[in-house]
Amino acid sequence: MSANGEPPEESWERIRPTPRPVRPQRSPEESYIPPPPPPPPASTGPVWAEPLPPVEKPDRSAMDPLLLDRSAARQSTQGARKEHRNQRRSKRANFIDGLFRVVLLGVAGAVVAAAAYWTLKIRENRLAAKRMAAVPAAAQTSGASSGPRVLAMMQSFLAASDAEAKSAFVLDSARVLPLMKTAYAAGRIEESGITFGVPQPVGTGVLALPIKAPGPPEILLQVLVRDLPDGPRLDWETYEQELNQRFLRFVEKPGSPGGDFRMILERSHPFDGVRPGVEAVRLATPGGTLYNRPVVLGPEAAAPVTAGLPWNKRRRALVRLEWTSEPGKAPAVMVRELVRWDFLP
Repeated sequence: MSANGEPPEESWERIRPTPRPVRPQRSPEESYIPPPPPPPPASTGPVWAEPLPPVEKPDRSAMDPLLLDRSAARQSTQGARKEHRNQRRSKRANFIDGLFRVVLLGVAGAVVAAAAYWTLKIRENRLAAKRMAAVPAAAQTSGASSGPRVLAMMQSFLAASDAEAKSAFVLDSARVLPLMKTAYAAGRIEESGITFGVPQPVGTGVLALPIKAPGPPEILLQVLVRDLPDGPRLDWETYEQELNQRFLRFVEKPGSPGGDFRMILERSHPFDGVRPGVEAVRLATPGGTLYNRPVVLGPEAAAPVTAGLPWNKRRRALVRLEWTSEPGKAPAVMVRELVRWDFLP
């Protein structure tokens, strides 16, 4: 500043306002702005959108390591949960599949067992029908009508006081009477408390009479009766054998003395370690005691038994049985001799 307090001249020039520039004047033609062009007409075809630009994946290497760890942990947790769910579903599916298999096997086993049971029942009924058909109709009707006479005969037989009186009601009494005297004198027969069932025909003129003898133990058996014109007669030898359970005692004591037995024979294959090619039979008593193991036929019995006994047939026979033993083998029952077929006289 100067001495009198005024600014210098050049400073005054510096703070003067700068004059505005003057906008040049335009003609109307130059200032005219044309309107925008009209929109294109609507198209009837499809309108395709412009494709979106590709999404750029973030650069994971540039992300925060902490965020990366959290993301990896979250993915790991989700994967573990998914794997756990899959394992649970797999276990559930395996359990359901196993349960279904068990139920299916149980149902199949029940069906097979029922089919086998009813097949056997039907086969037994057919065999019973065939056996009944083999018996003449006259014998069947006579068996039904002979029932009261058979029971009356048995009551008289039991009421008789001694062997001679009883022999009047048995078959082949002249031959059997000495055997009866020996048995009753030795006290081998106990007849008190015996009761009878209903006789059933098992052949022409032959009836099976169920008997229950008091015990202990109580014995359920059958004896054979032949219906003759002069009245029914008891097969006393079958009666004595069944009442004393002689065959059962014989097979329960290996090595016991042999003897003659009234049996029912049926051809069988020689199972249970018997040598192949050896003929065998199955044995059962008239009273129903069945010996399950095949019994070998001895040399003297093989030819007549195989000749007179076809397969799948049963036949009554008086046979001589004994115990045999071979080195290194357990004792076995053998049919030593066929005494005669159809032991009923």
